[in-house]
Amino acid sequence: MFSHFTITKNAKSQSRSLFDEGGEGEYIRRDGVSDFILERAKKQYGKNVTKEDIFYYVYGFLHNSEYVTMFANDLRKMLPRLPMVEDVRDFWSFSKAGRKLADLHINFESVPAYESVKVKWSRESFLLSRKDALSVKRPERHNLLQQQNYNFKYPR
Repeated sequence: MFSHFTITKNAKSQSRSLFDEGGEGEYIRRDGVSDFILERAKKQYGKNVTKEDIFYYVYGFLHNSEYVTMFANDLRKMLPRLPMVEDVRDFWSFSKAGRKLADLHINFESVPAYESVKVKWSRESFLLSRKDALSVKRPERHNLLQQQNYNFKYPR
């Protein structure tokens, strides 16, 4: 998944890319959405489209079950290739859905729990299930771990 933007330390020896913003400050902001795709989207969907709208369009599109199902094999092997939908209403639908979905993913802890859902949890069952998961033997991995004498410690 790509990010809306990244912020990296401005190293003097680091060459600047086409997507960098800012001057000679300590940090550089690098957009995840290029100016090229922004201009294409503005031509196709209207002048009010922003890089943020495109980011949420991509987020919504990547969570579309039809897209994920249809291109499941390709998505396992390579980065996703997303079309620019033809209808402006579809673009805004994906963008709005992506924005709402991102809000749910980011703020999931602030959503009230459903009344009918009961969670049963104990520290012992968590530690046992974790121990079982780590003890599953995969021949090539198990041998490598034995050769390197890794010691796994569980949280107390």
